[in-house]
Parts: sequence; C-alpha cells; structure tokens
Amino acid sequence: MPRSSSPSHTPQAPPREAGGGGGGSDRHDDGGGGGGGGGGDRLVKVAFAPNQMEAEMIQGLLSDHGIQSMLKRGPGFDVPEFLASGPRQVFVLESVAEEARRVLQGTPGVSPGESAD
Repeated sequence: MPRSSSPSHTPQAPPREAGGGGGGSDRHDDGGGGGGGGGGDRLVKVAFAPNQMEAEMIQGLLSDHGIQSMLKRGPGFDVPEFLASGPRQVFVLESVAEEARRVLQGTPGVSPGESAD
C-alpha cells in the first residue's frame, strides 16, 4: 500500500535561545564551568574537611543559605577504597565564593581564597 506524501509530524525540540543556560554550550571554553548550568563560572575551593561527614555538614550549611556546592576528595585520597575517610574539599561557583566564605566564617577548614585548577 502506498504511503501518504504528506509531511511527517515528528515532534521537534523548541529552538534554542542564544545564551539560554542550563545545559552547557556548544563551544569549547577553557575558562572553567562546563555543563550543568554553571554559567561559565569557575569552581573555587572555600573549605576543607578532614572527612566526608564534616564536609557534608559544611555543604548543608551552605545549602541552608541557598549556595550550591560540590565535594571532592583531597589530593592523594581519590581512591574508592577510602570510602568516607580522607580529606574533602568544598567547592562553590566563583560568583558566590565571597558569600560562602561569609556564611562559613568561624568554621574550621575555611580557605582564604583558592580556585580549582
């Protein structure tokens, strides 16, 4: 049986807006950031904790103030066998780093001003 010659009605994604964020970008940018809606900001280390539990407490404090953060195992401890032990670094976007440091003022392990490399 012959097929209809009418155009196909497959759903299409809406057109992308210029500069509309959330999903990274099509161009390569060495300035940090990356996918996930970071807006191109670099990650900056704002705190250091001796273990995952304390790092999550710091992360919760930041979250209570509306600041998103990311935890990363400390240098030399990026081994899955360490599980929750070993030092952790707490990173935030550079645009909110000063606010994060104010929130964490007086908390042990707060970094004065370092960026992620």
